[in-house]
Amino acid sequence: PQGVVQIPVQLEVRDAQIRHAQSGFTLDNGSASLDFDNILTMRSKPDQKLSFVRAGVGDIVLEQADIRYQVEAAHSIFVERATLGWAGGRVGTQSFRINPGIEDYAVELYCDRIELAQVLRQLGMGQAQGGGRANGRIPVRYAKGALTFTDGFLYSTPGEPGKLRVPGTDILTTGVPPDSPQFAQLDLAAEALKDFTYEWAKIGLQTQNKELRVALELDGKPTNPLPFVYNKDIGGFARVSASSPGSVFQGIRLDVNFRLPLDQLMQYRQLLELLKNGG
Repeated sequence: PQGVVQIPVQLEVRDAQIRHAQSGFTLDNGSASLDFDNILTMRSKPDQKLSFVRAGVGDIVLEQADIRYQVEAAHSIFVERATLGWAGGRVGTQSFRINPGIEDYAVELYCDRIELAQVLRQLGMGQAQGGGRANGRIPVRYAKGALTFTDGFLYSTPGEPGKLRVPGTDILTTGVPPDSPQFAQLDLAAEALKDFTYEWAKIGLQTQNKELRVALELDGKPTNPLPFVYNKDIGGFARVSASSPGSVFQGIRLDVNFRLPLDQLMQYRQLLELLKNGG
């Protein structure tokens, strides 16, 4: 309209690299575009693009991100959709708004064809190996300076059995009295996880007391005989010497819980301070 000042602006960033020593955050080959019909309104066109080839913080690695957004005002960004590569699969979100004055956000992550072993590695089980994929949903909330996960789950793809090898699971029996029935159960589970073929698998994610509780459920059988035999005195299986043939398990269900310090796992608090303070 006549008499109205119009200042169109186009901004573009290419091949951005970020390294932040304190948080451990890294970003490679980041790009962003921002197109305003009139910069004075601080409202951009829709479907602006933010992308990066790789970003990491703590043990979490995201790849091949495609984020579409619109700046609605000086203090409001509308994220139209986001898709990212994670653990060999894809993760997507629905739309949500970001406002610097608000510190309570809830976003659901929809996971498609995620590799189970990669998920476990990034969640702190660094030696996990194997095949098999999963789909699911992970609700994430950031409020009052804390990140929480509520009733997140990943299910293995129906009809696709897989194999999982998780060495170094002695942590399962740490602090458990060796003469207790619980110790024998956890000891057997730790041994079975070293090489396990599953028909189906599920990973549950829940935050409890600033820890990430990872509930791993597997239905299948150990690939090899296990050094355990049934002991009627304890009403369960007990470990035997390596010279014993042990037992062949044709079918077994494992329910194992891991508790991991969320702050240490993701180092997200340092990253949030980086974003707030501009580095």
